[in-house]
Amino acid sequence: MVHFQLRINKFYTFTASALIQVVGSPVYTFSIYATALGDALGLDQGQVQGVGSSMTFGLFLAIISGSAYDLLEHHKRMGPRITVWVGSTLAAIGYGGLFLASTGRLAVSYAGLLALAFIAGNSSSWFDTATIVTNVRNFPSNRGTVVGLLKSFVGLSGSIYSSVYVSSLAPDATAYIGMLAVTSSLLPLLLSLGVNHVPYVELAEVHSFTSWFNPEARFLLAYVTAIVLALYQMTSALLQGMGELPLPGAAGVDLLDFNSLGMFGILSVILLVPWNSGGLASRYIPLVLVVI
Repeated sequence: MVHFQLRINKFYTFTASALIQVVGSPVYTFSIYATALGDALGLDQGQVQGVGSSMTFGLFLAIISGSAYDLLEHHKRMGPRITVWVGSTLAAIGYGGLFLASTGRLAVSYAGLLALAFIAGNSSSWFDTATIVTNVRNFPSNRGTVVGLLKSFVGLSGSIYSSVYVSSLAPDATAYIGMLAVTSSLLPLLLSLGVNHVPYVELAEVHSFTSWFNPEARFLLAYVTAIVLALYQMTSALLQGMGELPLPGAAGVDLLDFNSLGMFGILSVILLVPWNSGGLASRYIPLVLVVI
C-alpha cells in the first residue's frame, strides 16, 4: 500500500546521491596526507601503511551499513537519510580525529589512530549503501545504469579532491585532512535532504515534460558528465606531469585555479538531470495509466 506523503522527486534523489558519492568518498586520497600524518605522529612506514589499510578495511566492511539500511527499510523517506547521517557522523569523528591528532591537539595511541582511520573509511560505506540501494529501488528498470553511474562518481571523487588539494592547499596536507573532516561530513548531511525511496512510478518516468528529455536522456546526460569529467581530469594530470600546468606556488598558480573552476563547471552539469522533471516533489501516477 502506498502512503501519499511528501517525497522528493526520484531524479533529484539521483542527483543528490551522485554528489554525495563525490564528496563522501575521499578514502583513496590517503596518499596525499600519509607522509604528513606519519611525520606529525612519529610513525614509521609500516605503521603508516597500517593506518591506510585500516581505512580501506573500514571502507569495504559494508555489512554494518547494509544491515542498518535493511532495518530501516520501512522508513522510505527517513531510512536512507538516517543512513547518510550515520556516515556523516562517522566522517566527522574519523577525519576530525585524524586532523586533531596530526596537529597535536589530540593525544592518541597507535591503536586509537587505527580506530579513527577505520571509522573514517567506514563512513564512505554508509554513503555508498544509502545512495546505491535507494536508487536501485527507485529505478528497478534501470538498476545497472544507476549502479554504474553512482560508482563512476565514487571513482571521480579521489581525482576531484586531489585537484582541490593541488590548486588550493598544497603542500599543507594537514589542512587537507581538516577539509575532509568538514566536506565529507557536512556536505552529505545537507544533500541527504534530497535522498528518499519513492515506492511508486512517478509521472516524470512515463511522461517527458519536454520533447526530448526523457528518463533515458537524463541518465545519458549523467554518463556524459562523468566521461567528460574523467577525460578532463586525465588531460589536466597529463599536462601537469609534462610541466604545461604550473606547480602549486608557481607564478602561474591562477591557471591551476582556472583548471579547478573548469572541473567544477563540468561537475555542475549533473544538476541538469532533474531539470523540468515535474518539480522537487514526487508526483504519483496511477498504475492504470502506466499500463495504458
